Amino acid sequence: MQGLIQIAAAYHHLNLGHRPAARYLYERAREKLDAWLPSALGIRLDALLHALARDVNAAGARPGPTAPRIGPVHG
Repeated sequence: MQGLIQIAAAYHHLNLGHRPAARYLYERAREKLDAWLPSALGIRLDALLHALARDVNAAGARPGPTAPRIGPVHG
């Protein structure tokens, strides 16, 4: 749960333009969620972390991102 909260907080920081804080939160979330990859509780954690990494790396090149829409795991 804490890893998911950190992802949400990272997107909040990206929207505020605080890239270093977003990167820090991404790294902490990754540490917590790596053991649960690729998915847990119906959430595609691998896709969510990939999207956040992409957005953190692209920050500054475009207006702040919004959190991605990641569909549920099927099957």
